[in-house]
Amino acid sequence: MTSTRSADHLLAFFLMLSVPLRVMEYKRRGGPQDEDFDRVRGFAQVLAEKGDRLLYKSDVPGETADIANRTADAIAVMSFLPGGITLFGEHWESNV
Repeated sequence: MTSTRSADHLLAFFLMLSVPLRVMEYKRRGGPQDEDFDRVRGFAQVLAEKGDRLLYKSDVPGETADIANRTADAIAVMSFLPGGITLFGEHWESNV
């Protein structure tokens, strides 16, 4: 079992590495498109319902990784909004 404290550190490390990579990909494409923002909006409900699986590994194989990857993608997309996004104690702000 992973403690919440170590899970927090693992999540922070994962986001520190993965969000910038996703931001670079969006920049390469000219920034997020409307469908990217729509996808992120739709993910908000999933995160609200299953966000605990970011800290406590899911019993469903691959579910924790899927939610973590979708969270990193959502942060990357929202970082292009005016003022960026602050989440989990970190601030991400991008421009095209």
